[in-house]
Amino acid sequence: MFTQPRGTLFHPPSFLGVHFSPLLMALIPLYGLIPSPYLLLALQTTALALPAYYIYKIGVEVTGRERLSLIYAIGYLLYPGTLWSNWYDFHLESFVPLFVSMTYYHYLRGARFRLILSMILLLATFERAVFIVVAFIIYVFVREAYLGKKGEVRSLGSNSKVNILLMSMLIISAIYYVGSERVMAGVWPEREALQPAMIFGRLSYEDLLVKISYFAILSAPLYFLSFNSPLELLPALPYLFLATTTDYRPYFTIPWQYPALISVPFFVSAIFGGLNGNRRRIRSKLLISTTLAFLLIAPTSPLMSRFSANWAPPIPTQETHLKQKVLSQLEADASILAQENIFPNIADRKTAYTQWPGDLPPPDYIIFDVLNYLFYYEPVGHTTRDAVLQFLETGDYGLVSNVNGFMILKKGYEGSKTAQSRLRFNLDFQEVRKPFVSFEDSFPETEFFVPSWVEVRRDHLFIKKEIAGGVWWGPWITVPPGNYTLKLHLWVDERAEGPLLDINVYQYRDLLFYTETIQGGEIEPGTINVLTFGFELEEWIPALEIGGVSYGNSDLRVYKVEVEETP
Repeated sequence: MFTQPRGTLFHPPSFLGVHFSPLLMALIPLYGLIPSPYLLLALQTTALALPAYYIYKIGVEVTGRERLSLIYAIGYLLYPGTLWSNWYDFHLESFVPLFVSMTYYHYLRGARFRLILSMILLLATFERAVFIVVAFIIYVFVREAYLGKKGEVRSLGSNSKVNILLMSMLIISAIYYVGSERVMAGVWPEREALQPAMIFGRLSYEDLLVKISYFAILSAPLYFLSFNSPLELLPALPYLFLATTTDYRPYFTIPWQYPALISVPFFVSAIFGGLNGNRRRIRSKLLISTTLAFLLIAPTSPLMSRFSANWAPPIPTQETHLKQKVLSQLEADASILAQENIFPNIADRKTAYTQWPGDLPPPDYIIFDVLNYLFYYEPVGHTTRDAVLQFLETGDYGLVSNVNGFMILKKGYEGSKTAQSRLRFNLDFQEVRKPFVSFEDSFPETEFFVPSWVEVRRDHLFIKKEIAGGVWWGPWITVPPGNYTLKLHLWVDERAEGPLLDINVYQYRDLLFYTETIQGGEIEPGTINVLTFGFELEEWIPALEIGGVSYGNSDLRVYKVEVEETP
């Protein structure tokens, strides 16, 4: 609560400047007992799982069928919106499904006191849950009126009692929202209470396609039954509206925490929507559609892993343990500037940031990973790379360890590296020319690129004869000074005369460090030739690029392009 990771004028000194969350305050004693990100992730997972119980109970209440209700509950646990919310860091949005499902259940049961308590718990999650509560109150008004018009039994009883109950909750919600806005503005006076640019944006054709796929992903696992009973989607309307109008892509893409805000209404609506149909067929369709959605869209599915390396299952390796080891050896009272994805591992320190405040002395340590896109990206435009290069200009930082690009710099350090797994990167044919671009892949750093005139095959690039020009380039990564080896695995079908390929090592194409021309007479046809080149970098290079340029004198097959740091 005390320290924001981004210590800049654009971010508050406390989390209370971002969200007013009594729920988070209630978790502080638990975090005091176990001050670890793992505790927060365990709490989040538990909170995201518990709504399955209430969805089952809602299913039984509405349909009277336990087996069908169990399918809905299991479907929720396999739902893309549930799994991706659990996958993406720790966020307050992950607690919303629990309190929304409780609100639905207690309303349908006619339990007035528990209904109000559930709404209060939902408000306590964070101040913007007010919009969900208000939308739910409108839903109750509409549904109660609809039941009364049909002559059916109202869930909450007489009109007068319902009106008093709901109007009281509206007043409480308004007071809570105004009070929380005042608290946040007091903590962070620069804060904007409303952000129209985030609500209404300029939508591209690509944004429109992503939005359509987003709503399809939310609906398809439930066999689109939610659309049979749109009334129950009313509590999701505020954030469905936001996802429809904004151009801020995390609000309408599945691999973020925001689907948690609207996931439960889709299930409740599907439960009601399935009442008017062949029950046996609905159960079969639900099983098939949920299973398919899990296999295709779950975070750990083979399909999603192919879209992005950052979505692959994080299987620990020897390098993982080595990174943990070097982190554990840092002094407990040291100040640290850490890349955003590394920050949770050092977040319990008194002085730790992802963006360094200008009014503090330089940090004792700087920790970053040049092979991770977050090194090159920050939401406010000042990247970790910018900060690292700025501090390196002072000349006071030395490299303590390098675990394949996971680097630790120490102020005033002049010794040798305490741990090293050589930095290495290669042209991966599975990563170039993807049919789908994920959020992190919109940054060119750490990526190789291949032009359209080069054919990307399963295990090699095929470069046709008479094609002259660039045939690959990238990945624009930051590398330390040292010696490097470049290995090229090359095949030609027949012996060719003249030059075949240029290999260039440069910085943004304007500063050449090394170049090599491969002659046709040097290459044995009909076999893979392994060519090794060495080059030296005398200083930190902000954006190293390896490029290949064909002369068009022969058909070429490039099987590997590997770069590795040498002792």
